[in-house]
Amino acid sequence: MKANRFLFIIANFILCIGNIASQILWPLSPQNQQHSVVGNIGEYRNTNRFHLGTDVSGTGSVYAINSGIVTGFSNIGTRNSTVWVDGYAYIHVIPTTSIKIGSPVVAGQTILGTIYSNHVHIQRNDFNFLNHGLCPYADQNTPVINYVEFREDGANLYRATALLNETSSINGIEYTKVYNKVDIIADVYDPGDNNSFTSPITILYSIFDSYGNRIDDWFNNFDFRNIPENSRATNCFYIGTQQAGVFIYILTSHPTSGNADRYLNTCLNKRKAPQNSWPKNQSLDASCNFESYYPDGLYSIKVIIFDADFDNFSNNNLSDSETYPIIIDNFHPYISNVKIKESGAFNYKYERGWFWINNKMLLSPLPASKILDQNADVIIEIMTSEPMKKVTLQVSNHPKLEIDCGIDLNKTLWTFTLSHNYLTPGQQELKISGEDLAGNQILSNPSVVHIRQSYSNWQPPLPSGPSLPDTWHSFMFGNADVDFDAAQTGMHYNHIEFTDKSKITGNYKWEFGNPENSIATTKDAEFTYTNLGTYSVKHWVNQKSVSKHVTVNQITTPVCSFEYAPGFGGQKSNSTSVLVDFYSTSTGVIGSYSWDFGNGHTSTEKSPQNIELSLYTWHTVTLSITNAAGTDVLSQDIYLDPNEFPYASIFPWELDYFVYDFEVLASNFKPEEPIYFCIDFGDGTSEEKIEYNDSYVFNHQYFEFGEFLIVATVTGIDNNGKEKTVSTAKQVTVEPEYFTVQIEHIAQNDPVYPLQAITFNALVEPSSNYFGNWAIYKKGDPTFYYSENFMNSNSTMEFCFPEKGIYKIVVDVYASGFAANGHAETEIEIVNAPDYQNVEVFGRDIVCKNSHCTYEALLQPIGEPGVPDSKWWPTNIRWTLQKPDGSTQIICDEFEYWESQFYQHQTLSFETEGTYLLRVETWNNQHDYEVNNLLSPQYINTISFYDLVEKPITVTQNLAAIELISPTTAFPENVSASGDEDITLKFTNPGSIPIRWEVVQSQGLICNDCITIPQPASGQNLNQGNIVNMTIDVQPNTLENSRYSVITISGFDAANNHVQGSPAFIQIGQNGTEGPGRQIVEGTSPDHLFGFSVSIDGLVAVIGAPVEASSNTGYAFIYQKNEYGEWVKTCTLMPSEDDKYFGKSVDIYSDYAIVTGDGSDYIYIYKKPVTGWAGLLTELKRIELPSNEGNNVTIWDDYAAVGLPKNDGKGTVHLYFRNKGGTDNWGLIKSFEGNNDDDFFGHSVDLYNKILGVGAPQEGWETGYINVYDRNLNSSSSWSLIQILEPPLTSDDENMRFGQKVSVFDKAIATSYFRTYWSFQGHVSYLQFPIFAKIGGPDYSLIGEAKWWIHNNEPFENYISSIAAFKSIWNSPPTEYNFSSIVGAEKLTNNMGAVGFCNFDNTNIQQQWLLEFQWEVDNIAHYEGEKWGNSVSMSYNTQITGIPGYSRTLGKRGAVNFQRISNFKSNKDAEIDLELTNFSKPSGVYSTVNARNLTLGGNNLPAVIAQNASIQYEGEEIQMGNGFLADVGAIFVAKSLPNQLNVNDSRTNLTNYPNEYQTIEKQQVLQKLIPQFPWQLYNPLNEISLLDSLDKEINSLKTMIPFPNNAKFIKLEKEAETKILLINIKQQ
Repeated sequence: MKANRFLFIIANFILCIGNIASQILWPLSPQNQQHSVVGNIGEYRNTNRFHLGTDVSGTGSVYAINSGIVTGFSNIGTRNSTVWVDGYAYIHVIPTTSIKIGSPVVAGQTILGTIYSNHVHIQRNDFNFLNHGLCPYADQNTPVINYVEFREDGANLYRATALLNETSSINGIEYTKVYNKVDIIADVYDPGDNNSFTSPITILYSIFDSYGNRIDDWFNNFDFRNIPENSRATNCFYIGTQQAGVFIYILTSHPTSGNADRYLNTCLNKRKAPQNSWPKNQSLDASCNFESYYPDGLYSIKVIIFDADFDNFSNNNLSDSETYPIIIDNFHPYISNVKIKESGAFNYKYERGWFWINNKMLLSPLPASKILDQNADVIIEIMTSEPMKKVTLQVSNHPKLEIDCGIDLNKTLWTFTLSHNYLTPGQQELKISGEDLAGNQILSNPSVVHIRQSYSNWQPPLPSGPSLPDTWHSFMFGNADVDFDAAQTGMHYNHIEFTDKSKITGNYKWEFGNPENSIATTKDAEFTYTNLGTYSVKHWVNQKSVSKHVTVNQITTPVCSFEYAPGFGGQKSNSTSVLVDFYSTSTGVIGSYSWDFGNGHTSTEKSPQNIELSLYTWHTVTLSITNAAGTDVLSQDIYLDPNEFPYASIFPWELDYFVYDFEVLASNFKPEEPIYFCIDFGDGTSEEKIEYNDSYVFNHQYFEFGEFLIVATVTGIDNNGKEKTVSTAKQVTVEPEYFTVQIEHIAQNDPVYPLQAITFNALVEPSSNYFGNWAIYKKGDPTFYYSENFMNSNSTMEFCFPEKGIYKIVVDVYASGFAANGHAETEIEIVNAPDYQNVEVFGRDIVCKNSHCTYEALLQPIGEPGVPDSKWWPTNIRWTLQKPDGSTQIICDEFEYWESQFYQHQTLSFETEGTYLLRVETWNNQHDYEVNNLLSPQYINTISFYDLVEKPITVTQNLAAIELISPTTAFPENVSASGDEDITLKFTNPGSIPIRWEVVQSQGLICNDCITIPQPASGQNLNQGNIVNMTIDVQPNTLENSRYSVITISGFDAANNHVQGSPAFIQIGQNGTEGPGRQIVEGTSPDHLFGFSVSIDGLVAVIGAPVEASSNTGYAFIYQKNEYGEWVKTCTLMPSEDDKYFGKSVDIYSDYAIVTGDGSDYIYIYKKPVTGWAGLLTELKRIELPSNEGNNVTIWDDYAAVGLPKNDGKGTVHLYFRNKGGTDNWGLIKSFEGNNDDDFFGHSVDLYNKILGVGAPQEGWETGYINVYDRNLNSSSSWSLIQILEPPLTSDDENMRFGQKVSVFDKAIATSYFRTYWSFQGHVSYLQFPIFAKIGGPDYSLIGEAKWWIHNNEPFENYISSIAAFKSIWNSPPTEYNFSSIVGAEKLTNNMGAVGFCNFDNTNIQQQWLLEFQWEVDNIAHYEGEKWGNSVSMSYNTQITGIPGYSRTLGKRGAVNFQRISNFKSNKDAEIDLELTNFSKPSGVYSTVNARNLTLGGNNLPAVIAQNASIQYEGEEIQMGNGFLADVGAIFVAKSLPNQLNVNDSRTNLTNYPNEYQTIEKQQVLQKLIPQFPWQLYNPLNEISLLDSLDKEINSLKTMIPFPNNAKFIKLEKEAETKILLINIKQQ
């Protein structure tokens, strides 16, 4: 099967390559007939050259194929006899005697000569005749990929060992192993006539990852529409098979460039060598897998070829493609990181790994020792450096564990669980082994990096012998709650001080392990042993204990020594003193220190710092150290002279917190003499070096945390010619500079309610010893505060919140023994739980025998006002029916109708006379009240989240009823809208009382003429058991906006009352039309560019029509979709003064439209009249602008913005507020400016809700950027900058124009930019289409990026002229990918223009959601100059494309294409949510605001419906947050709409629309405002009314609540729904 998707990509890639030459006749007779082609350019010839022309088989006369003059002859009399006509060569031709140099030649008429042998060779520089116009020509033979193979770099020098044919079988697929630099060799050809072969016209390849995602662009090194240089032939053909007619190419070479060979350099350093400029430079090879451009793992190479007929896909599109799995194998795997923790714990107690630092692989320091609890299992997470087949773990006596990768061929994280039952207390060593996908074993010592050179050759060579496991990691297993430290102080013989380090407190006990079994019961203890030796000391806290060995050493007199380091260079030039650091390097157990600096200053510190001593003066410094065995004293004379006396300095340069460069500087030594440097790193290691230089840098890695004293000694010849040795010291602390801290919590419920215990834990990295404190604050309550400290890395806190509210949780972490710290915050909301669940059952008390009856259950969580009761909705229901014989039947024990969680129903069958008992139970199971999926009996009627109701039902035969036999459902599914199928209607009377019956078609918003009911349609005396049987004829439905027909079956008793089951309804689904799928509306004036700009808001659009050339004024038009689905013009917007630029930029939202244009001095704002958009309308407000170049506008709700990209050189954006300076005054509230000159800041602006996006595409070699502003960031209407977006892919490209067009929708921002590079004899640009979105955080991040390739001619530019982001209409990706965009490119293809789509799609191999781009495939021809896509806009229902150059009807100019994309009728249908805060609606009438879920107010930001303001909000759910206020006298309507099913059907099937008869859920908003009143709704499809009438509800409401006298109520009634809407309640 052909790879059509790749064909599409390549087609677009080549779409803009230069014009095709005119058609050419054949050189042989008959000239208008195709001849056999036996050779073409790109074939190898034995003389190390490409074949440079086209060979046409035949004999006889040769006709000229080009007009001109004869310019020469060559090789006359030989087989290669040639005639030249203006650059065209005719070879193997014996010229006629009638032509001479200078003779005129006419194409198709002049005979140049006769064929020498059996073919004529025609040639022209940079011209392929098969691809450029020999006509007629059709190549019906598909090109062939014979094979593809991989060889070592330089495989054109043929040798058998160069072939890479070693494979690794993984999950049944054979992967070829490749490494280092690889040549891709392809044997490809195009079968021609007479069994001849020619070269394919183009050969491409690319590399894909294991998920099937393309990593690199398509390499098109072989494109034989142009003739290669012969000098490159030996680089392009595979030597060893070079002979005429062989087509074996080295795809990784390049036939048309002399020195830019591209190699599949699998270990290329990705940080130093960009992929688009891969050279042979060996120095750019990666030194480790981390640096490699293609890290070790699974990939695939795809090769695709096109035949000689390939020419921009205008012909037969024949191609072939093959995919070859490969495994890149440059490096041996290693264990890059290990984490260890207790099962169920948050924090890891051990973490250590290898890091690539300073071109070395270094192991991080050993973490501080932490004991893992011996009563818990152990979790070990192992990270490998590359994907592995398997990893094996052996820990002490624990059984060996092994994990296989299975189908996860990218697995690098391996999690093992060790059972504590197999482990004994003590140190546990880890032995880790494994095998990567290529069969390599892990390295036991990753500090040595081995790079593969050939099958068995690694540099440096691999260690000999069997492979050894990784043994770098271990942990301590034992009692983790109890711990202690022991220290010998030295001031007393055999004296040890013990310090408790336990995590728990309680009763303490010490056993010191001496023969006398001495004990202590204090928290800390001291003990003096009688004898030297090692003792087993045991420490208890409560009933838990730990044992350690403590050694009592012999105390001898200590040995005193010290170093000093003067701070030369830190003092002022005229200073007479210097600060000196002193370090004790004494040995032995030392009890005290005493320093005397000879100037009256003393110290008792071990290493005093910053001691001020005078320069050019001798100082006698004395250190005295003491312990129980005695005292040692050392005095040293010090002379401080930075200019003459030799001295040494140490400069520690931290590379990472555990890796240092120590620079030792020798001052006042002769540099021409050798200098001996020696350094002690303080960790038991040292290093020395002899240099003819006055400095040397030692690199050192520490493997433990702590303080280390570095001592450097320098020996050399001083300025007086004498050998001198000096030393100095410097202390460094190896510790992480900061902790990364995260807060996690575990709670019984979500949301959490008061007095429930919540466990908080701080996740701290890197693993170390730390302490810290927790703090809890309550928002809005400054008196609430709670604090708790923790020690010994035990960062768990348990807390019960006392009451509802929003709380801030803060944790601060500090390292034990060094300066690292960390901080984290989080918020949690505590809500009150609902009081109880409530269930009510509605249905008949008396039922006819042998009938069915439907019963309804209304389930409600009842709580206090403001409680988010949606979190406590009923989750379980059980229907139980007890029959007259005492047996019990469980009808249902789960929700069946999730469209309404509060409303459930069951249809029951009654076959026996007697009394039945119906029982309905409901509860909320988020709180573990179930046992084995059943409610535990102990909770029935005792818990607050359970309720039941029982209803007796009497069944008798002495009734009458209507019982439907067919159809069995009220909504038959087997009826087609076209009328192909009919309905068989059967019903009976199961009761003993006769009834009168009738069948009628219901009237209303339905198809009233789509069914025919046969006669008779009524009857008398339908007796028990009699059946009415009729066929309902279903007719085609062609009506607008009708979806179904409804049949009503009624039965009446003698008193003319409905009997049981009457009326019964049968709904026949029949989708009507939705209006035309496409509608092109043309402009009416040849002087106006109708469609230059467009904007749509729901089912209302504004179209801009600026003046093209004359001095008349421009216009803008309002179009609306009528009841027939057609777009009609209803209003013309005009400026109060002529403005020819008026209409170049437009936008519309709700009741307001805004218009301006590039060149206009003003922006114009229009308001919809109360009577609607109609007639001629002049502006509500005209605002003068400081600049008139590039102006563009946007509007959303109460805010409007104008971009002025050329104002003040940088660009400016002005922001206006509707009520600034008065209602509808639209006053300026803020201005923003670009960063630099020529930023073109404001080139594109877009508002959506609270977000403003501003594009600044910049010029020259800058990339462009987008500023994102948030209205509510810090305060009301702050409009603060929250983020700057930049291109995801950057390069040194001119005019990338990122942000040239910007579109904001919901949480997404869409834009475009482009990149370019040299190829195909010119520039090839990538048009990039990124979408950024807020996913789970405050920042916008890249969620997808599509691209399209285009071949540019100068000037280079971003072709995209318009863009519109929206919710995905075409499919239903996950929430984080539920965005799409459309783009317009009016300059494409000589201003023909086109529209493209970016949409997330998961049809790739691994079914990942990736952003894909494609041009719209249109069945309407586009013509040059029409500029399709000059502007685009999109709503939930319609896509608009502006076509300002459209001119197909005399006297008209411009058009707009309205394209229906769904049958959605509103934002709610399209599942669009709105969170509206920070707004005020003054007096006036406003359009309805519609969304799926609406939130009004919140975050303490205002949301005000003022007095005399009238507005309606509608959606499935409407929430009112803090800050919301509906003032007295306001008409505020909150309308809850039904939750429709199968919304996706409106995307995929435009004729399938959800039914409108659906049960209405309770009105949640009003329930929260007034919980005392049972807000129940009427269901028109059911025979039972929940309340008798709407008026009864209103009257009941009035009696319960003391409304003000002027309180108003509105009753909205519509087929399928009835609502009460409370109007002017002022929320307190």
